[in-house]
Amino acid sequence: MYPTDPFEADDDVRFWRNVVLIFVAAFIAAVVIICLLYPRPSSALGGGPGRTLEQRVEVLSQKAEALSYLYEEDILLAEEYRRLGGIAKIHNPNLTAAEVYEIGRAVHTHSEAAGLTPHLILAVLIVESRGDIYAVSPKGALGLMQVMPWWFAELGIEGDPFVIDTNVEAGVKILSANIERWGFEEGVHRYFWGTKETSSKEYLAKVLKTMEEIKHG
Repeated sequence: MYPTDPFEADDDVRFWRNVVLIFVAAFIAAVVIICLLYPRPSSALGGGPGRTLEQRVEVLSQKAEALSYLYEEDILLAEEYRRLGGIAKIHNPNLTAAEVYEIGRAVHTHSEAAGLTPHLILAVLIVESRGDIYAVSPKGALGLMQVMPWWFAELGIEGDPFVIDTNVEAGVKILSANIERWGFEEGVHRYFWGTKETSSKEYLAKVLKTMEEIKHG
């Protein structure tokens, strides 16, 4: 099934979160000491004409808190990358930690840009390649999203088609254009079949099933 955090990075995440909190606490303490030693208002320290020591400390505390939130957001985003990439790792245990992170980052970034759920992108990726970065189909489709080579030039995407970000970007753009043109189910169906007319819904069923497993696993 699909665990909440399938990538073993909890200790690292907690470590860096604690480092940030210690840094913020030390920063606030240093500001208070400076204000006590040099009570004269200073615009560089958040001071200004007529501001008391308490007011300057409050301003600086707010700035430090905002900084801590920024770091916290970065940490949480990294956790989400690892979570998403970890789902691919379930299907391809040979993925390295760096590859897991990069898959999660690419899926998150490009799904958000296209207005699609990352669970859909992961479902297509898993059905297409089972997380094999270097997969090549008998017909010549390449990489995680099994993109035909000519698509990269068509989409104006340069670079190695086996690079994770390049491949996922191309796949997401194709899928997004399909959905915009034909609607959700037909768009997903045509990611595999293209313009070929067929009554088979096997591919769509696989993607939807995998998507549900990811969402509720």
